[in-house]
Amino acid sequence: MLSRRKALLKYENYLRQTNQSECYLNTIKVLFKYLNNNHLILTYLTKEQFLNFLEGYAIETKNAFIKAVKSYCDYFGIANKDLTEMDTIRPDVKIPKEYPSLKEIEDKVVPFLKSDEKAILHFLTATGLRKNEFEKLTKNDIDLDNLRARILYGKGRRQRYVNYSREVARELRLLINSNPQEYGLGYSIGKLRGLCQRASRGLQQRITPHSLRHIFALSAYEKGLDIASISRQLGHSSIKTTMIYLGITERETAEKYHRIMG
Repeated sequence: MLSRRKALLKYENYLRQTNQSECYLNTIKVLFKYLNNNHLILTYLTKEQFLNFLEGYAIETKNAFIKAVKSYCDYFGIANKDLTEMDTIRPDVKIPKEYPSLKEIEDKVVPFLKSDEKAILHFLTATGLRKNEFEKLTKNDIDLDNLRARILYGKGRRQRYVNYSREVARELRLLINSNPQEYGLGYSIGKLRGLCQRASRGLQQRITPHSLRHIFALSAYEKGLDIASISRQLGHSSIKTTMIYLGITERETAEKYHRIMG
């Protein structure tokens, strides 16, 4: 059995070879010091004990410890489910209680937009793309025949596909054909912000590129699209995040379950 010092040296080499954050190493060292002082062993550390250790740290630091411990346990094959299956901690997220409906956007905003602005607005409210995902989108990512777009996202450049309607595809085709640039949709983030400002004036409510993401999620849910499909479209790693977007609480989920399932 390796001593902690030798285990840390081996883990340090592993982090360097896999290009993982070496901050994990310092984080593990702090945790080990705590374990030594309290006569605890990582293999048998309970979730309650780990949370007691994290008490007093900021959420970002707590999550750094959680990620580091998962990485360390994974490397050494430590089967402590209390640690390896622990979720990162999410801050309390406050979202506006109301977003405009798609009908309000169609009635109060769309009639006053140019054709390219309509195409972009309809595309974003149909897909729920993040601002940076939209910015990196190229013409080669747009599959008009199959009504979908390929999105590369996250640090690992993961791939997912987002869907849109035939009407949105028609508008996109016109936009792409009128844009001589080989890459991109000819629509910068600056122009997108300007579009959101015009929408804000029409709705008398502040709208941002991120608002359009929420509007997609809410409208899709109201139309009957299941949460799992909405989550995949948004690129969320957890359905819990999607529930926050939709303003759905655990209590509401339970109530809906019992109404349907008894």
